[in-house]
Amino acid sequence: MSKLPKTLYHYSPKENRESIQEHGLLGGRNHNGRWCIYLSDSPDTWKGYVNNGDLWKVSTTELDDKNFSQLDYDIMYWGKVDGKIRILPEYLERIE
Repeated sequence: MSKLPKTLYHYSPKENRESIQEHGLLGGRNHNGRWCIYLSDSPDTWKGYVNNGDLWKVSTTELDDKNFSQLDYDIMYWGKVDGKIRILPEYLERIE
């Protein structure tokens, strides 16, 4: 992946808002037991996929850019094999 943007975006259903504010974004299992969080460099990427959702702005400045990769329109933030991943609440801002 080329240079990582300083800001990325994530959409989530509103029912996750309280948990995200308290715990941050938590990754889910993906390929071969690895956990990841789906992000995008555009705030509009997932607007049509999550009805009545929240848009979160994610600051990447304190995150390890070696844990990111590009997959189609998504930017993946990867955890270790069989290891959970999360982005702490202090790196998040709900903007919509």
